[in-house]
Amino acid sequence: NKHDETPLSIACKKNHFFVLRYILSKMKHTEDKLQLIEMVWKYEITKTSDNYRRKDDYQLGINCVLTCCLFQNLGCLKEILSHYNDKSITNILSFKNNKQQSIYRFIKNIETCKFLEKTFKSFQVGFKEFNEVDVDGMSPFMAIIKHSSKLKFIIWILNQCKTDSEKLKLIYNCNRDGDNALDLAPAGSMQELFLIKTIKSILSTYQRIKDITFLV
Repeated sequence: NKHDETPLSIACKKNHFFVLRYILSKMKHTEDKLQLIEMVWKYEITKTSDNYRRKDDYQLGINCVLTCCLFQNLGCLKEILSHYNDKSITNILSFKNNKQQSIYRFIKNIETCKFLEKTFKSFQVGFKEFNEVDVDGMSPFMAIIKHSSKLKFIIWILNQCKTDSEKLKLIYNCNRDGDNALDLAPAGSMQELFLIKTIKSILSTYQRIKDITFLV
């Protein structure tokens, strides 16, 4: 169709597990299955006064794996990724769309992270992965905060950081518009209150001014 959707990508989006399984079962060769899974379609986000002029700004290129992550269809994701191994999964983990967004930008919950981490050795979760920015300077962590993801997912991500400095950088790094995760959190939300509490808790442990110079 006009968005380059395939029957498989539609099945992934609508969580039609048995349709997805049937489509893939009709392909004899694994290479053909992976090629279909990795085909990119155009997912349209809300048009605004800032992005309506260029299609690349409101149309995101995503494959079937990212589609399952975005719509939180874990059953479909598991079925699709059952055709991958530690070598072939690199195509998915290294994929970046037209906005330079990777799979981490589309993961919405802890369950998906834990499944990927358990299934593929090359899938890592930590500061580096959730701090990687797209062409607009937005990191996966910023997007998670902005879209009011569940608080337990935010807490879990911060707990994957190795140091307090990494936690603060996740919160304080700015996008192209100069906004950081704290700015993007809905005012008065549990997400905003938790971020403020985290910042206060970490900063209270610093004894010298030089300990916080990286924030300036």
